[in-house]
Amino acid sequence: TLVAAYLISKGMGVKQAIDYIKKRRLGIHLTNMQVKALIKFKKNLVGSRK
Repeated sequence: TLVAAYLISKGMGVKQAIDYIKKRRLGIHLTNMQVKALIKFKKNLVGSRK
């Protein structure tokens, strides 16, 4: 989740960041709660940059 948050902070979308990690680390599985947290992080990040 931390790596995905970093990638999102550098401009990737949530799905793009998750897919990027999954291609490089086989067996990675994020829970629904983790994905929701990343979506919320992205929304907060976008909101803070306005």
